[in-house]
Amino acid sequence: MRKNKIAILITIVFLFVLLASINDYPLISEEDNKTNTVDSEDINIKIPKTSGFWTFNSLHIDDSGASGNGTWNWAVGQSWCNLIDGVYVVENITINAGGSGSVLTIVNSTKLFLIYNGTFYNSGNSPNAGIKLVNASNGKLIGNNVSLNNGDGIYLEKNSNNNTISGNIVNNNKYGIWLSGGPSNYNNITGNTVSNNQWVGINLRTDSNNNTISRNTLNDNQMGIKLYRCDNNTVSGNVATGSTVDGGIKIDQSHNSTISGNTVYNNKFYGILLTGSDKNTISWNTASYSIYDGIFISSSDNNTIIGNNASHNKHSGIRLTNGDKNTISGNIVHNNSNQGIFLYSNSDNNTILRNTVYNNSENGIYLNYLSSSNNTLSGNIVNNNSENGIYLRDGSSSNILSGNEVNDNKKIGIYLSYSNLNDISSGNSINNNGLEGISLEYSNNNNLTGNIINNNLLGILLLDSSKNNVSSNTINYNDDGILIIRR
Repeated sequence: MRKNKIAILITIVFLFVLLASINDYPLISEEDNKTNTVDSEDINIKIPKTSGFWTFNSLHIDDSGASGNGTWNWAVGQSWCNLIDGVYVVENITINAGGSGSVLTIVNSTKLFLIYNGTFYNSGNSPNAGIKLVNASNGKLIGNNVSLNNGDGIYLEKNSNNNTISGNIVNNNKYGIWLSGGPSNYNNITGNTVSNNQWVGINLRTDSNNNTISRNTLNDNQMGIKLYRCDNNTVSGNVATGSTVDGGIKIDQSHNSTISGNTVYNNKFYGILLTGSDKNTISWNTASYSIYDGIFISSSDNNTIIGNNASHNKHSGIRLTNGDKNTISGNIVHNNSNQGIFLYSNSDNNTILRNTVYNNSENGIYLNYLSSSNNTLSGNIVNNNSENGIYLRDGSSSNILSGNEVNDNKKIGIYLSYSNLNDISSGNSINNNGLEGISLEYSNNNNLTGNIINNNLLGILLLDSSKNNVSSNTINYNDDGILIIRR
């Protein structure tokens, strides 16, 4: 009996020592127990350490409970959902909807939630989607694969606000990422890869305002990014290539937005297109290798086009039609197959300022068709274009050309045809052009004063043009100074 008591006592002591050692040297280290972190300019959110994976057919969370589907309080009781620091976290789930309905649906939710590292595919047709948020705010969709859906990839509608959509792969859907009206505001769409979608890669429609679309890569969608009837959005730092309709970025009846620092190339039709859109800023973008124009502004007023590089496009670098009071400033426009900067069809009261325009296959700056009047062209450098430097044609009247450098163009430096009441003065420097420095053809009542015109084949030509004021110009080293011809 005494021996048994001693044995029991020894066992208790041994267990006590063992427990103490486990406490000192835990089986799970602090390093293993740390959470992973996704960290960028816009996101700093803890993500739980990767654990199990779950596969199911569909998931519908309605935090109102009205539809009979589970609430977040229900979800947190499931093995695939955790509540961490007040955030409902759903990670590592794979859902195949079997071609019916949406894959993951979150409705009537204002709680903080995170959907991370999931795979969502094979939804029903639009408006079903891989991930669908309806009246759902304050969520983060991060690092998911939302591809191969019969409907849309990620779809937000009806007051889905303040959500972050980041680092997702969204390929081979109808729309890639779609924000619909209702409205859906203050969402951040950043760092996603959006490719080969049947329609638009990232699409904002009708009163989806104050959203940010940044640093996304969009390849081979029907259209890269489209804003339709929504205002005050920011589109920045995206790469859009291989679009087959309209172009890389389209702004349609949308106002007061900033389109900045994007790279758009190899798009069919246009790089960046504005139509019916006012008071936008298009800045510091690279628009190249489009089938038509690099940047096309149609029926849009009071926009600022500044600091862009528009090159190697099949038509014009920057084209403006039927647009008033726009500012085209500080752009580099070169090696385009038609015009550098092209204004036509009642484009009036615009300012073309301090642009560098060179090596275009036709004219550097061209005003033409149905009158483009009361524009100011000032401080531009227009050199080495294959036809004329600056060309005003067909009723382009009452324009001001001042302080431009127009050199080494193959034909004429500044050319007016059927254009009246223009002011070409105040220090234009027009040198080394292949034909005339300044040529007026059937153009009357223009003012040519104070220009420097050197080393051209002919300084100034007036052909069947009358009542023009030609005075105080410096005209040197041309084969002929001023030639007046009436036929």
